[in-house]
Amino acid sequence: MAKDQSDFFKEKKPWSEVKDELLACYLKPYFQKVLYTRKPVRYIDCFAGRGDFDDGKPGSPLIALNIARDCIRAGTTGNKDIALTFIENQWSHELEATATECEKARQPSVGFSVVPGRFERATTQVVQNMAGHNVFLYIDPYGVRDLDYDLITSFADKRFGLFSIELLINLNSFGFLRAGCLAMKVRYQGDDALRDDDEFAEEWNPTTKPVEALNRIAGGDYWQAVVDAFKRKEIDGFEAERRFADLYRRKLSEVFDYVLSMPIRLKERQQPKYRMIHATNHVEGCILMADNMMSRTANLAVHMSAYQQASLFGEDVEGEIIDQTYVQDQVRAVTSNLHQFTPVDDVVAKFFAERGVICKSSEVRKVLAQLEKDGIVDVRREPAITTKGIPTTFFTTSRTQKVLVCHYSSSLPRFTR
Repeated sequence: MAKDQSDFFKEKKPWSEVKDELLACYLKPYFQKVLYTRKPVRYIDCFAGRGDFDDGKPGSPLIALNIARDCIRAGTTGNKDIALTFIENQWSHELEATATECEKARQPSVGFSVVPGRFERATTQVVQNMAGHNVFLYIDPYGVRDLDYDLITSFADKRFGLFSIELLINLNSFGFLRAGCLAMKVRYQGDDALRDDDEFAEEWNPTTKPVEALNRIAGGDYWQAVVDAFKRKEIDGFEAERRFADLYRRKLSEVFDYVLSMPIRLKERQQPKYRMIHATNHVEGCILMADNMMSRTANLAVHMSAYQQASLFGEDVEGEIIDQTYVQDQVRAVTSNLHQFTPVDDVVAKFFAERGVICKSSEVRKVLAQLEKDGIVDVRREPAITTKGIPTTFFTTSRTQKVLVCHYSSSLPRFTR
């Protein structure tokens, strides 16, 4: 069974602050955009918790309720159909009372329901009744044992008939590797990155086959090669976490078109606490989340440590220093693989999915504009002429205009890494 959580809600920890900030800053533009589909919007918090903390700070359910209310109030599409579902096994009664109090006498009211039960059973039952809906799943378990890969990816299955699906997952990647080392009898206690963390300790049932259980969580046995490399001292715990997280992201990419990863750091810039993984099949969702992750990265110094960043553009979500030349090279690498005119947002989302969240989307667009100016990419804009008879030059999208498309110029040497 999992570690006792009775003390978890006494005080909201710094990493929970950053995690919830990532969620909150994404939910507002997410709700606003998907309301334009004129389809119902459903938010599901799969491990909702108690709803608040003893220090008065809100948990993810109250944060989502307040954001949904603001979006319904400000909505201009006529579609105000947002409803929230909170799944909670241990604290469902407390959550019901807390959410009800949050909604009391507040307008507009937001529809919500609390579903008692375990994630693996309750979530499927909830989602199967949402055909034709936009669905956002927030999966924030205590540990990793509940992150069954087949279950998580099943929500993208066409049998559910969802209009759209997005996932934001809290992956305790360090906890997974500690469990992997134990399962493969590899000593890890002396490693700075993998030393035991009581906050996210997991207890594995002695009757459980640990390797098989971890294969189920990861969606394969690829993680074992990472542990083997760590055992041979070819890599340390930090590099092991980076490799595992990237392999997990790639595994999810077999189901979702765009999967992004962001470490949540507490102390040093190279020492994450865990990972937030965002998965979607929708271009706009990918770009929104990438920009959100970059903004949260810029705020980490304020929340977490004493170090100061020179600039947002100078550091990516992994804490690596990124210069403009590197970003330009990565954009050229992505465009060099285009074989037909492609919507610019598709190119930007493809950039993040393939190259990682290394800058904001505005920087990618600036590089595309420069590549056009240098004759490296061909660009076709639709419409080519504005209503005032002026050639269009936009490098953005609009609901009233078709997006620009870009294509690597076949008349120039192709870029290779």
